Amino acid sequence: MERLGNLYFQTNLISLTELFIREKIHFGELHKPAKRSHLCHFERGPANVFLMSIREAADLHYWATNDLEWYTPDAVTTAGGNLVITLSQRELHNLDFASGMLQSWNKLCFTGGLIEVNVSLPGPPDVGGFWPGAWTMGNLGRPGYGATTDGVWPYSYSSCDAGATKNQSMPNGFSYLPGQKLNSCVKSGDHPSIGIGRGAPEIDILEVASADGNFGGDVGSVSQSGQFAPFDYALTPNSKYIYLSNTTIGNNGKTIMNGYKGGNSQQAVSALTALDPDMYDGQKFQTFAFEYVPSDTSGEQSYVRWLIDGRETWRFLEPAVGPNPKSNVGQRLISKEPMSVVLNLGISNNWGSVNMKKLPFPAHYYVDYVRIYQHPDRVSLDCDPTDYPTSDYIKMHYNAYTNPNLTTWSQAGYSFPSFSL
Repeated sequence: MERLGNLYFQTNLISLTELFIREKIHFGELHKPAKRSHLCHFERGPANVFLMSIREAADLHYWATNDLEWYTPDAVTTAGGNLVITLSQRELHNLDFASGMLQSWNKLCFTGGLIEVNVSLPGPPDVGGFWPGAWTMGNLGRPGYGATTDGVWPYSYSSCDAGATKNQSMPNGFSYLPGQKLNSCVKSGDHPSIGIGRGAPEIDILEVASADGNFGGDVGSVSQSGQFAPFDYALTPNSKYIYLSNTTIGNNGKTIMNGYKGGNSQQAVSALTALDPDMYDGQKFQTFAFEYVPSDTSGEQSYVRWLIDGRETWRFLEPAVGPNPKSNVGQRLISKEPMSVVLNLGISNNWGSVNMKKLPFPAHYYVDYVRIYQHPDRVSLDCDPTDYPTSDYIKMHYNAYTNPNLTTWSQAGYSFPSFSL
């Protein structure tokens, strides 16, 4: 197996050699395959292979972030040995744009290790509006299905205290979250793991913004972040446990902390790195990654660290989101949930001003590969691990997990389990 530090290559989440074959079988000769020599680098000895099939791409409106596009399967294709997500300016389901989202929800998840993508971004870097992402979410939340994330996103918490309550029992306006639905205070009833706090935390490999002003008007930047609930006071983590590597990577700029800390639905712990302007439109590719050790891993300090081109940009240790009496919270956890993977290309004013006059369409987001590395003694590629199960809970709430038009848990016909502190 290929080795990366003390981690070993476990799986190609996208193996485009196989993805092309599957596409050819189901769709006919849509694309000519790239030369075999180009595709061989996907084949990594005894590593497992898992397909994020383009046939299963999302077909929905991602209303949660006020997106302007409809995600449609026909926007996700392969060409030249790459996965290609295309954002086009065309009317679809009463929206002005169409694009694509591919996710591994409830098919393949991972717990701990390093996930790496090799991508070329939609450009240009000096015109704001495109929102390419590669990110992960706990399998109890299905991205795009709002009822499933109600009360679980972005909770990563297992303390039975005010942090699990609506608004963290703080003055109005601090948090608009409804409270942790699957908290550790629940003693019986509708809960997948009685006595353990469960949720759908989010860790982002990359979210890219162009012309955002952080590094000048003509430079794009990447946000590499974790989303948490419940929140610190003033959405401010303990900076003693946050480390900027400040590494200049190729033509990229140094890394800075993101001034955006979240809002009343999430706490964002994020850093920004300026991007090489050549990493757009298929000119060049660049790797982005994060590595994490979940909370309570035996003999290990829990942390998350992010990388570009294999070099660390920043990291934070678990105490950065430790107990905070000012906001009624205990220790937030570095995700122990099985994490699914999402690749998407959106357009939304939530992510910065959209320059309709200058944005070129169609835009293309190229993904060369997605790889997962894990320590050989801690391999977990299961969406339903025994200690953090999800399968039975999902089956019991089929309506919520299959209808993207539902926005809340109650609208799906369910209620939060009762609890007391």
